[in-house]
Amino acid sequence: MFKTILRWLGFVAPPARSMRAPRQLDELAPLRSAPEPEAAANPQRALSFVCRQEILDRREQIAGYQFSLTRDLQSPLLEKSARLRKVHDDTLLHSLSPLAASSMLGERFALVRLSAASLSNPRLTALANRNVVIMLTAATAVEADLAALRVTLQRLQDVGVKHGWSIERPFPGLREFLAKATLVEIDTTAFDGMQLKEMCSDLPAARARPALLASQIQSVDDFSHCYHSGFDYFSGPFVCSHQNWHPPKSEVNRLLVFEVLNMIRSGSEFGIVANRLRNDPILTFKLLRYINSPGIGMLKRIDKVL
Repeated sequence: MFKTILRWLGFVAPPARSMRAPRQLDELAPLRSAPEPEAAANPQRALSFVCRQEILDRREQIAGYQFSLTRDLQSPLLEKSARLRKVHDDTLLHSLSPLAASSMLGERFALVRLSAASLSNPRLTALANRNVVIMLTAATAVEADLAALRVTLQRLQDVGVKHGWSIERPFPGLREFLAKATLVEIDTTAFDGMQLKEMCSDLPAARARPALLASQIQSVDDFSHCYHSGFDYFSGPFVCSHQNWHPPKSEVNRLLVFEVLNMIRSGSEFGIVANRLRNDPILTFKLLRYINSPGIGMLKRIDKVL
């Protein structure tokens, strides 16, 4: 009791996170980007059915993980067969039961994607943990009875199970549910830059805005756009590649930029302007990168200057 009071006052350092926790987490769900462990190196270690992907915050620190079954256990039939999806979800929940021990995650959170049919799974109550968030897709709200879904989510919330939503396509009818969500994940490959900004600006209107996760980020330009749009967390191939979020800038030939601008203002033919641009690969690269950035919202990627 006295140690707790002294810790609150800052006289006693908080207990250090056990060194076993990261090792236990790696055994439960190896990182998706990590190399496959060699069986000969540790014959006692059982292969896991579950993997995890890092989620980074705005400080470029790991804030949490998204857990899923390994790619070998994923199937296109999951979205077509409700029964197969329930089996998939039950296997995932059973494998993640050790997450009930919060020491394994530390201060990081865990996202677990489930279908609406699995919200009555008795294993869910074991994940009533401040670190665990059950993620639902927008399609769930379409397929499920909204009244029943509303009651189910409230029941889970009452026992301490948090939930969030994964948005893979525009769905205006979801606003009511988003207001009560802990986190909202937006698939950045499903929307253009203007749509992403609009969705981010709409959510703060909610009484308590949920945290925003930009997923499936493919490049540094995608990340930059999502960062400046106000997202709280980031995931996807670019994030997991551990590339520099702020690469050094290459100098552009300013004289050439002014020359090209003058050519455009004077009405020069586009073929002549394109030929002038092609003489500078850095300027051509930056121009194409800008044209293909999420903020422009091009429906088709432009790969070269004609």
